[in-house]
Amino acid sequence: MYPDHTFVDYNKAIELDPTYATPHISRGDLFVDKKLYDQAIQDQNQAIELDPKNVFAYTHRGIVYAKKKLYDRAIEDYNKAIELDPKYVMAHIYRGNVFVKKELYDQAIKGYNKAIELDPRNVIAYTDRGIVFAKKKLYDQAIEDYNKAIELDSKYAFAYSAVAICTLIKKLYDQAIKDQNKAIELGSEDSWWIYYNKACCYSMMSNSTEACKWLKTAIEKGYDDWNHIKSDKDLDSIRGSACYKKIMAGK
Repeated sequence: MYPDHTFVDYNKAIELDPTYATPHISRGDLFVDKKLYDQAIQDQNQAIELDPKNVFAYTHRGIVYAKKKLYDRAIEDYNKAIELDPKYVMAHIYRGNVFVKKELYDQAIKGYNKAIELDPRNVIAYTDRGIVFAKKKLYDQAIEDYNKAIELDSKYAFAYSAVAICTLIKKLYDQAIKDQNKAIELGSEDSWWIYYNKACCYSMMSNSTEACKWLKTAIEKGYDDWNHIKSDKDLDSIRGSACYKKIMAGK
């Protein structure tokens, strides 16, 4: 969360030069951080009024519209930003993300492809394209993109946790566990589902001791979808074990 005195700084900058668009854009971002989306849009509107060709104002307003789930309006803003600067990589990525929300996966992939063409070392573009490939069940392509992201940023925890899901689905259990361990080592914020998927890996390898250990850890980290635990076929091999019964008895 940004400190409140930053608002004071931008307010002062706007007071000193009301015709300058940038402080409105920056203050709008602070409003987004505080989830004050309508105020953020007002600032981006003002920035656009002051500077109708400001790529960042359209892009940042698009971000706010996306957060408000006004996806078509977000796409309009990203389109405008790309029209003004076809080489602005993040506009292609953000627009791709909104296409994903609308389940327009092929259009999203085209956007990520363009972003990668413009910036072949953009980790986010590879990761986001990998997510779409996984949604389309194109797991080999997803793995390739996640591994490229890891090649570019070996400390990117999310890419390790994401690729582990795909390798788990493809029954490459040893590789999945290796990637899960790396994500945990790097301190991934998505720890509970990494631990849960690790439990699934060990269950499918018929290792009930390790499967129960990591299932218990996932629950301790906040996983509480007991109905899914009961129905997940990945855990079928451990349901008769004493450790699984003990976990379920304590819910």
